[in-house]
Amino acid sequence: MRGFRNSGLLSGRRVVPSILILCLMFVVLISGGCSALNQGNAPGPLVPSIGSLNVTAGAVGTPVTITGSNFGSTQGASTVKFNGVAATPTAWSATSISVPVPPGATTGNVVVTVGGMASNGMLFTVTTPASPSITSLNPTSGQVGTSVTITGSNFGSTQGASTVTFNGVAATPTAWSATSISAPVPTGATSGNVVVTVGGTASNGVSFTVTSGTGAMGPLKQSTINSRYFVTPAGNAVFLAGSHTWNDFMDTDTSGSTPAAFDFNAYVSFLKQHGHNATILWRKDLPEYCGWDFSGSTWRMDPWPWMRPGPGLATDGNPKFDLTQLNQAYFDRLRARVLQLQQNGIYAIVQLFDINQLTYVRCGTDGYPFTGANNVNGVSDGYVSGTNNFTSYSMTTNNAISNFQDAYAKKVVDTVNDLPNVLYEVSEEQVSEAMTWWAPHMMGLVQAYEGGGTFEGTVYAAKPFQHPVGIGAMNFGDKNDPGLYASIANWIAPEITGTAFPSNVQTNNLGKVVINDSDHALNYVAFLNTNGSVQDQNLRGYIWENITQGAEGLVFMDPYEIVWAGNTRNTACLAPVNNVCTGGPDPKYDPFRQAMGFAQSYVNAKMDLLKATPQGSLSSTGFCLADNAATGAEYLVYAPTGGTFTVNLSTPANRGLNVEWLNPATGATTTGTAITGGSSGQSFTAPFGGDAVLYIVDAAGHN
Repeated sequence: MRGFRNSGLLSGRRVVPSILILCLMFVVLISGGCSALNQGNAPGPLVPSIGSLNVTAGAVGTPVTITGSNFGSTQGASTVKFNGVAATPTAWSATSISVPVPPGATTGNVVVTVGGMASNGMLFTVTTPASPSITSLNPTSGQVGTSVTITGSNFGSTQGASTVTFNGVAATPTAWSATSISAPVPTGATSGNVVVTVGGTASNGVSFTVTSGTGAMGPLKQSTINSRYFVTPAGNAVFLAGSHTWNDFMDTDTSGSTPAAFDFNAYVSFLKQHGHNATILWRKDLPEYCGWDFSGSTWRMDPWPWMRPGPGLATDGNPKFDLTQLNQAYFDRLRARVLQLQQNGIYAIVQLFDINQLTYVRCGTDGYPFTGANNVNGVSDGYVSGTNNFTSYSMTTNNAISNFQDAYAKKVVDTVNDLPNVLYEVSEEQVSEAMTWWAPHMMGLVQAYEGGGTFEGTVYAAKPFQHPVGIGAMNFGDKNDPGLYASIANWIAPEITGTAFPSNVQTNNLGKVVINDSDHALNYVAFLNTNGSVQDQNLRGYIWENITQGAEGLVFMDPYEIVWAGNTRNTACLAPVNNVCTGGPDPKYDPFRQAMGFAQSYVNAKMDLLKATPQGSLSSTGFCLADNAATGAEYLVYAPTGGTFTVNLSTPANRGLNVEWLNPATGATTTGTAITGGSSGQSFTAPFGGDAVLYIVDAAGHN
């Protein structure tokens, strides 16, 4: 004990301080040890913190910006929840998050969780929006593709995640505001309620009737009863007639820059005013074309199916094409114009290619997409400046150019397949070489891509609609009408005579639907007298002679607002700027335009075309379309010089027959004296001067 006491640890004077020293040493040791464990390791994650919300109340879908710190530069596995309901952020940074209020959210705290660590909560009040309400639909019925205006309230200023459905089938709206929505009837829709859903809340339903089949207009198909004509899904034949013009789809002028926009609304009104029910939407091949109007002018066209991002410039001075990038704006325009025509009862002949330009108006600055200098894809047709070239249209299979053309053609089909008023024209004026592989390939591709089946080793599923696929004539002077009749086209527009009257379809249609396009059958030369005036009576003859010889339709290559310098084609074009009229089209063609309208309206209203065949021998005029059955007979006779002529009515013997006259120049009708059938040389005298149309029908009606 003495020895221990001598150590001084238990001495009365020193024991307490020693114990204190030991305790301090123990604390220091422990503290140093803990610090040592942390030395060399990264600090733990920082806790996320919400400083503010830009809005603190709103309905489902309301965009909210969360401001704070320690959110991390990207979202990764981090989350945002509204009172426990996960949201889907649209933007994320270390200090800011953008996120819409998620469906199912209720009032409570917004919390950000990063690396498993939750932020502070900040209160957000979820409000209940006023329910969307539909007050009316315009129209209340129509076929697929019909544009419907939905009027009501509480739709929201923009669509966002809101929807429109037709009996449960989602539509794709084209315009949206808080009180009005425009949406075409979607493919697959059936009759039932239209419903607008906003923020998960559905509106009342308003009934819309989807017309039976595919609509009154089509899609058209060749009749199995009378191969001369197209029929609607209801089985009714349709006669087509109308103007078409070069810039009704792609804009063009001689300004040297982007051409002025074409007024399509005015053009549709023009077609309706003249009673037309068909037009061609032109698609030319060259961004810049030289000397087309024989004046040496350089014209430009826009827009194009392919994007032009470059790098580098094409020969027309604009960025090079990237043929792998299709230009959505081009196809949006196409759909909008076809839809607008459909809404106005007009058939749209959608032209895929032209070809004429490649043989007549190429130049070193034309910018043709498939010439090597004009694209970034290493594709070239081998064009040499100063020559004309159409090698890209006489290719064989697996050609790089045709692959891009195929992709474009499929996109056209995808764009307008669900619209009932479509006919395709794969090319307007091709060369004979194109008929060896390119034209049959393109027609077969479009037919298979819509109709389904195997084509050149690829299997296609059938699309909802199948539209007629046609082809225009050969280039002027390259007459190959037999090749057109022998092709796989559903319809053709042959050259026939070229520049002289008469220019009528052959009465034996060889199983083809034939549309007589004045651009091929007459050119513009035959239209005009030497002083520039129009040969109106000859043109009325052109209309009615073709009708009575079994033509499916007539279309007029109308200069409309394009000035052709140096000739009399469009002499009265009003206030032209860059060779385009700004004050309206030349009115000298109005009598012909109007006569086409009178013809299509009369024929479609009167004739049962499916039972009628060209029988010129039944009339002394040589022009008669007839169903000369014993009962239900019907005759349409054209008298080019009017006056007195005869009709063989021996077959409907002892049948009462009604008689009506049409003045083809004015559209006026006159009821004639009823007669009894049986005479082989029944005489008729037109009640007015000039050419005349006579309609005779069984008094009990045609079959």
